[in-house]
Amino acid sequence: MDIDSLKKVLDSYNITDIDYNDITIYKSSGENIDSPIGNESGFDSAAIHHYNEEKDINDVYYIFRGTEVDLDAPEDVVYDAFGVVAGVSDEQIEDAR
Repeated sequence: MDIDSLKKVLDSYNITDIDYNDITIYKSSGENIDSPIGNESGFDSAAIHHYNEEKDINDVYYIFRGTEVDLDAPEDVVYDAFGVVAGVSDEQIEDAR
């Protein structure tokens, strides 16, 4: 998720009245935050902050990446099946918190 991909999504819904200077994207990989979150657990997310004091806008949208299906690297599917569903590990839930 970056500002260009956000623009494409909003444009596809004919939302064109956004001042992108009012947008900050915080990524779990470390962009715009103190330190990365989820490197060990595989957690991946972003928070989109739309802030404009003059227009009284202060909204945050959280986006979480779902399960990555890669037959060459099935770790994410295995983690979701056993870690989350079976209750073996809650690392990604803790990272989301």
